[in-house]
Amino acid sequence: YSLEEAIDKNPRELIKSGEHEPNYYREMWDTILHGETWRGEIINSRKDGSLYTEYMTITPIQDASGKITNFIAIKEDISLRKEQENQIQQHLAIQEQLVKMGRAFSSIIDIQLIYRTAYRYIREIIDVPNMGITLYNEDKNGLERVFAINEGIVMDLSQFSILPYEPEKDRSLRSQVIATQKPAITNDLVEKESRSGSIFISTTGTPPQSAIYVPLVGEHKILGVMELQSFEKNVFTEESSEWLSVVANQIALAHQNANLY
Repeated sequence: YSLEEAIDKNPRELIKSGEHEPNYYREMWDTILHGETWRGEIINSRKDGSLYTEYMTITPIQDASGKITNFIAIKEDISLRKEQENQIQQHLAIQEQLVKMGRAFSSIIDIQLIYRTAYRYIREIIDVPNMGITLYNEDKNGLERVFAINEGIVMDLSQFSILPYEPEKDRSLRSQVIATQKPAITNDLVEKESRSGSIFISTTGTPPQSAIYVPLVGEHKILGVMELQSFEKNVFTEESSEWLSVVANQIALAHQNANLY
């Protein structure tokens, strides 16, 4: 803040983020006004609205009569540490869900149930309303939609015919992901896929905005592609691409195992 912006302003009001309940500050003041040291974390706000976390130690200063005259606050910006801790917790939570999903797959031989189970575990990690599975039909050299779920409702795909697989001509992300066996992310789903003529999951008034396509690879063989869609942009990242690739591989292996029965 400039000097002009700060004049006649209470510094606490300039940085107050609104992230804490009034009781949080009340307990802090009760502690230091009783002559005790308060330690804790406070989330504050910068001028641009971004948040940062400080670890604070506030100690009251008393005169000879025991009257509190001042306070000394020692502050440390721990935003980076908190971010790293959150990333570790998120990583551990993802790993836990992946292990649970793998265990669930080991006892499932119904392929459609494999897809629904994967959808359930994925949504425990990331809030995506739509999921689709497209398999590569080697005999017909085409792409066959075998599973699609929109906001928890499994869709009837019987009216959809097999799409020709021509990666040299077809610029759809499904075809490209199968050809390259590498994930692809788009934040302009409607424009990207409408140009290619590919279908995309949408039964609501607002079409999906972003999507990720992940190859289903089992025992070095490409089975197809898993597609996740969101009505928001910038939902999918390179980090999510990594763990979703693990999910896709588990789906592919479970699919191959189910075909043995």
